[in-house]
Amino acid sequence: MIYILPTDTCYGIACALEDKKSYEKIYKIKKRSFDKPLAIMVEDFKWLRNNTDLTDEQVDFLERYEKPFTVLTNSTPVELFLQF
Repeated sequence: MIYILPTDTCYGIACALEDKKSYEKIYKIKKRSFDKPLAIMVEDFKWLRNNTDLTDEQVDFLERYEKPFTVLTNSTPVELFLQF
């Protein structure tokens, strides 16, 4: 299932990361190359520790940060989350 989410500047397209068909549909809708990663929202800081190249010190900082934020980082390839 694909979701359309309003943001402060535009609408976003989303799906559950495990939903391979919807994930692929988003690439088709956006006419985006599969070589380019999509942004993901994560459920908690443990996920960041386990699946990104952020250091513990960086994640600790983010946990204490009081305002909404976006982080750009390398993460485990999405293909490992999708059960092909």
